[in-house]
Amino acid sequence: MVDEVVGKVALAIRNVPPLPRPSRSEDDLVVAFDELIDQLGRIIIRLAVSVLKTHPAKHVSRKWGSEAAYQPR
Repeated sequence: MVDEVVGKVALAIRNVPPLPRPSRSEDDLVVAFDELIDQLGRIIIRLAVSVLKTHPAKHVSRKWGSEAAYQPR
């Protein structure tokens, strides 16, 4: 009887469909997150340059402009 139960359990385990690998989905998320950071960075820089063209502080250095763009308020 024990052998029969062990056989059924072993067969059930073999027939379980494979689960998605968490490491794969996390890798996909990391890539997507990196792409999001890059895209947002480009947008922030374009907006900062656009504002600096018309702002009274337009004569500040690029370093000051970049610093201003990333300052949280």
